[in-house]
Amino acid sequence: MTKPRQSLERQHERLEQETREGLSDNASVSTRKAPGGEPWGNDHPVNIRLSIPLPFGRYYVTLVAGKERRSGERLASERNKHPLMKLGNLVVMAACGTLCGLVALSMFQLATAYVLLRSGAMVLGQ
Repeated sequence: MTKPRQSLERQHERLEQETREGLSDNASVSTRKAPGGEPWGNDHPVNIRLSIPLPFGRYYVTLVAGKERRSGERLASERNKHPLMKLGNLVVMAACGTLCGLVALSMFQLATAYVLLRSGAMVLGQ
């Protein structure tokens, strides 16, 4: 067996053991420790969690925001594990960008029509 594979198997065994111990522990969620040693909390200024029922299954959307507390090393690791350039992310960003663009265009057109009506440059037909 190669050295990286042995290391991964040891990590997997350790995580399984920690998970079993955590599940058997009757401690409250607020006192449990995250892998980095920090207590898990729900103190985010923005914490939006939606579950969307669709005919072909249930999907969820989560938006959590707050002050960044992860170390630079962990951020780099997370960037490798969860890359931003994925098809699903691109589709959602394009859809949100299109929606925001259409809203901005509509607002601009309404404001322009209001200004033109008030100035007398545009007259509505009777």
